Order: sequence, then structure tokens, then C-alpha cells
Amino acid sequence: MNKTILFLAFLVLAAGFSFISCVTAPSPPKKKEAISGAVGGEVAEVVRAKGTIKPPKLIKSVKPTYPEDARRKGIEGVVILECTTDVKGRVAKIKVLRPVPGLDKAAVDAAKKWKFEPMIINDQPQPVVFTVVFSFKLKKQTKLA
Repeated sequence: MNKTILFLAFLVLAAGFSFISCVTAPSPPKKKEAISGAVGGEVAEVVRAKGTIKPPKLIKSVKPTYPEDARRKGIEGVVILECTTDVKGRVAKIKVLRPVPGLDKAAVDAAKKWKFEPMIINDQPQPVVFTVVFSFKLKKQTKLA
């Protein structure tokens, strides 16, 4: 049975605050997908969270660097990525689901550096698909009277 983990992480950059939350939810059926990196050179099927299968544990996260050009132009927004880990828990594939010009690259660069505990099912590591939401918000400057 093909299963995939849907992992939703919120990274809020306002005032240096970050909050990460995991939720498990069904996703629409997709064609079978496989990703390399399996043990012994085999290709492993991507896993979706369902029932007792929980999202992988995030063991290393990196906050995106707010692009200076976007900061100067006052660009804010939410970038949504779909990431797929390999069997070792490294982010192996990233697809931008909701772009924000000027902020996409920073979100992708940060997500590439994330690391998760490998998902083990039936004593075998499995790739996992999840969604990451990066919220870019500039700090409001108060004017002195």
C-alpha cells in the first residue's frame, strides 16, 4: 500500500520567533513515486502518513535568510514547498507549491538543509513527502515622535 507522510511545518520569521507544528492528513491520490537513495541501491516508494504512521521527527532545521533585496522592497509573503526526504532523512526533492517572487530561493535553500529521522516501516527506511510553509514578515519599525 502506497502511503505518504504529510508534514506541515510553519516557520514564522517575525521577531525571530519560530514555531513548528506537525499534522497528519490524507492527501489526494497520486501516481506511484519512487526516490533513489535506498539501502543496497534499491529504489524505495514514497510514504504518506495515515492511521498509525506518524510524521518524521525534525532533527535539524535552518531558518531562511530574509533576502536583502526583498527586505528593501518590502516584500512579504508565504512560500509553500513540497519536500521529499530520502531514506536517510535528507531533503532530496523540493517543489514550490506557492511562490513569492524574491522569497522562493531563500525558502528552498533553507529547506535543503533540514534533516529528519529516517521513516522506518517494516524495518526498512522510506522516503517521506511533506509540506513546509515559510512565512516571511518584516518587523515593523516604530517612528519616534
